[in-house]
Amino acid sequence: MIKQGLAEVYRGDPPKTLDIQPYLNEEEKARRAGKGIWQLGKTYKSPKQWRRENPGK
Repeated sequence: MIKQGLAEVYRGDPPKTLDIQPYLNEEEKARRAGKGIWQLGKTYKSPKQWRRENPGK
């Protein structure tokens, strides 16, 4: 999903045994290629940002 631009990497605390760098690399590639959610450009809002702007929804 991350490679296709259909998801972003979770920015919370990952499990200590998980190396998230490969996921971050793939997310960056999808961003640069403008795939999926990244084609929205500056209008894209992460789930965290959306929840902050829309409390109680």
